Amino acid sequence: MDATVPGEPVSRSEEAGALTALLKRLVDSALYHGTRVLTPRVSPRFARLASGRKVVSFSFDDFPRSAALAGAQVMESQNTRATYYVAMGLMTANGPGFTREDLQHVSDHGHELGCHSHSHLDLMTASRRTVEGDLDQNAQAFEAALPGKQLAHFAYPYGRLRPEQKAQLAGRFASMRSIFPGLHRGKVDLSLLKGNKLYSRGKHLDRALRLLDTLAGNGGWLILYSHDVSESPTEFGVTPKDLERLLRVTASVGAEIAPVGTVVASLLPA
Repeated sequence: MDATVPGEPVSRSEEAGALTALLKRLVDSALYHGTRVLTPRVSPRFARLASGRKVVSFSFDDFPRSAALAGAQVMESQNTRATYYVAMGLMTANGPGFTREDLQHVSDHGHELGCHSHSHLDLMTASRRTVEGDLDQNAQAFEAALPGKQLAHFAYPYGRLRPEQKAQLAGRFASMRSIFPGLHRGKVDLSLLKGNKLYSRGKHLDRALRLLDTLAGNGGWLILYSHDVSESPTEFGVTPKDLERLLRVTASVGAEIAPVGTVVASLLPA
């Protein structure tokens, strides 16, 4: 069937589909903002960032092959390392998802590997038992791919969670990263680390640069996250040029660059 031409009446099914999509966006937005307000108040697990310290962590979620190849190459060219949050259910034989060889490469070159569930599970809609089973499956698949290695840090898939899941996961992971934006200063909730988008599209890159400017003057710990790395990234990715730019700006403001786990291990008791 030909595409609808301008001025042609929209069918009822199309109207219903558009309305359903709109309602989903409204519900997702309400849930995001609700959990952003409520979740920091539930089961915090505090550590403390030394006053005046300036540090930035770069991370990649999921992650596509391009993050393991182009992304790692850019990080290593600046003598820096990133955190890769891996969902083993996304591993493929030859792309576009990561391969076992990509895991090995990232690990061998000194980058950190963290957990992103096995199936990229939406924790907000999952039962406690489903979450536990999925995380067990991811740990087993990761152990089979890289024997002797473990995943000590976690990033919530889609950034979605229920407040009580902070306590559930605290027994498994040294830290859990959200997508709630901002800088860390003083007390740091290890069960709800703040994460900021590093995307080339839209205004996200400008926001990341503003955060670096704020960090330069006031100190803090900034965590940036992206997905793919290519000359033509998705809306959730970054170009190699933009990634390199952020690394150079970070160095120019006198901030150290370290994986999430390295920073967590250096935090002080609250």
